[in-house]
Amino acid sequence: MDEKEICVLLGQAVKRFRSWNKWTQELLAEKLEISANFLSNIENGKTWVSPKTVSKLALIFKIEPYELFMPEYDLSPGTRDMLLRYARETEESIGMVLNELKHKYLATPGGGEGDNDD
Repeated sequence: MDEKEICVLLGQAVKRFRSWNKWTQELLAEKLEISANFLSNIENGKTWVSPKTVSKLALIFKIEPYELFMPEYDLSPGTRDMLLRYARETEESIGMVLNELKHKYLATPGGGEGDNDD
């Protein structure tokens, strides 16, 4: 893979992640502190970016930097939304279980065993 192909791969990923977030080029450019024209050149594979920009992109998209150089998965927005919803629901369920355990076992008066008057 040559430099041009890597630029194209990066540009496709930036556009994909931007689209998934429903952001305009102007909004993402503002977050990156670059011009919308420069972002357009990145998305079109016409220009290379600094490691600092790669790092900022990863932070903004909440991904690992290497994910910006991976080919697109065959993942439709509907499938992606379903997976995100499942992940959120799972996190919420785990949080509720942990809170119940915390209240049951750690929030007793005195914090020790045998303090219950049951």
